Amino acid sequence: MMSKLEITISANTREGSITLIHRKERAAATVSGEFLVQLLRESAYRENGMVLIGATIIGSFDCSDLEIRTPIRLLGCRFEKPIQCSRANLYLLDLRRSDMPGLVLTEATLAHSIQLRRTTIISKNLISPAIDANLLNVMGQIDLSYSHVKGTMTLLSTVIGGQLNCRGATLANENGKALVMDEMKVKGSVFLNGGFSANGEVRLHSAVIGEQLICRGATLASTNGPALMMDEVKVKGSVFLNDRFSAKGEVRLHSAVIGGQLICSDAAFANENGLALVMDEAEVKGRVFLNDRFSVKGEIRLIGAVISGQRVCSDSAFANKDGKALVMDEAEVKRSLFLNIDSV
Repeated sequence: MMSKLEITISANTREGSITLIHRKERAAATVSGEFLVQLLRESAYRENGMVLIGATIIGSFDCSDLEIRTPIRLLGCRFEKPIQCSRANLYLLDLRRSDMPGLVLTEATLAHSIQLRRTTIISKNLISPAIDANLLNVMGQIDLSYSHVKGTMTLLSTVIGGQLNCRGATLANENGKALVMDEMKVKGSVFLNGGFSANGEVRLHSAVIGEQLICRGATLASTNGPALMMDEVKVKGSVFLNDRFSAKGEVRLHSAVIGGQLICSDAAFANENGLALVMDEAEVKGRVFLNDRFSVKGEIRLIGAVISGQRVCSDSAFANKDGKALVMDEAEVKRSLFLNIDSV
């Protein structure tokens, strides 16, 4: 037998109306995840789809292997169990401002987008990822702006037709990988900026980005592996590691191909007594800027790198007490090389 709230949700969903639970009533407003999934399966397509705001969803919300063509909008909701959407064929998934212990989207397909702005996803199981979206295919964008994720977020071999927006997001997995985007393909830009921070390794090994990679003002730190791993990445546009970008741990761009510029102005790289920035055999088709208060503690290595534009190192500070500060053996700078370094 359906509860009064479930009857209301059912009627509103069929009419294309919003179910809004007022703040004073939210503590007691519980609804079964199984009921919501069944209702979605039975509902005809409507532009608004299911819109539920402020509920606590108990039990399992499991869309795995299902085709649901109506938009799913569960906003400001609290989930007791991880959301399961493996291999699902969905139109739109909107979970803005919701709290959940996990989100599984492995091999799912979305015809529109995934909206996770200001969500909180905290994995209760350190073994399982907080977000498992390997082999996901999204025609539009994924928006994780200002979200908080504790545990690994994996987007291994994911395909995104629009942008990946992690502006202002906070990721934490202190003893491992915070964000895994190996072999990901993004048609638009990737935004890890606007106060983005990651405590744990951020990986884009062999990723392909159709526009820009923007990490302006990002804060990255890793004690177990590189802070930023971008070996063999291909970026059609420019890479921005600037405007107070900070990395504690190795930043790797081995064999990376950057179609535009690499801009590290006003950035700080630190991996004392080790490699701070590795660009061996990388190719940058535009200019490279290590200037405007750029600082590094550790070794910068560009063995065999090819830079088609200028390399500008003005107003920079290099330091590596126990080794070499800058290694450019067999590197090729096709235009000018400007070195105006404060200290080495």
